[in-house]
Amino acid sequence: MLGVGLVASADLRRLQTPRGTALAWTEAAVFGDCRGYAKVSVRDPGEAPDTDARTDEQRCRDLRKGSEDARLHSGMIGLDAIRVVQRGSSATVQIRLTRDGTARTALLSLVRKGSGWAVVRNTVACSQVGCA
Repeated sequence: MLGVGLVASADLRRLQTPRGTALAWTEAAVFGDCRGYAKVSVRDPGEAPDTDARTDEQRCRDLRKGSEDARLHSGMIGLDAIRVVQRGSSATVQIRLTRDGTARTALLSLVRKGSGWAVVRNTVACSQVGCA
């Protein structure tokens, strides 16, 4: 029982930094963790509301379907935060995502959310990471 408490505490601390939040969100998006994905992301207020009119259930189904291959080949995927810039209540984190030996980068925007951070979910971020 103590181990569970330590893991939960480490996860909470991780989400209190832009780096940790960006890594947690990218991992959730890549591997289809719907709850983690929703917990640490917010819709981009700059995008039209009808840009993504799916329900949370539909978005989760799409996320799970789009991440099937990643779950099957999880050992061949690497994530690393290579640059973090924080300015007050906003931040940007550059993520390196490696799949099958090929690396690409994604630039994620984050905003304060309570005592932690959230990734701004938009079409650009999702096209770079491969989320739903």
